[in-house]
Amino acid sequence: MAKDSLLGRVKRQIVTWGWKLQRTYRDDHGAYCVRATYRGQTFYCVAKETAHQGLASFGPRVTKRAADTDSLLVEFFGEEPRLGEAYVFDPAFVLEVADESRGASKKGQITTWYELPLDHGAILGDVVSGRDEPDRDVNEHKPRPVKITDY
Repeated sequence: MAKDSLLGRVKRQIVTWGWKLQRTYRDDHGAYCVRATYRGQTFYCVAKETAHQGLASFGPRVTKRAADTDSLLVEFFGEEPRLGEAYVFDPAFVLEVADESRGASKKGQITTWYELPLDHGAILGDVVSGRDEPDRDVNEHKPRPVKITDY
């Protein structure tokens, strides 16, 4: 039996948390995002093995779609989806503040994505419990660390 994808594990786990799956987004390489709702809030969920250099990253299509629908972005990290290891971001904030990066994807294609430090987001468990929310005010955002490539 083939190993389950990270996003496949996210889908199964969020259903056990009581979330309602609405749609899985796919491209030529497979599923890349899941749209789900919980307590009236829509989330666009992506999954990565790790947060490279402490950054969250989202594709432009997902980010713009979430911003257009007043939804939130969630990035799950690690082998098993956990409320304490996923970060929630406001997509309008991501579009305004994130760095745009370009490079080769795992499939070798040149692609663009938005990157920003994890501290601009909020832990998913804190968001769904009402204890925290992601940064939204672009005029008061936390200072971003200087990347080595900025020198």
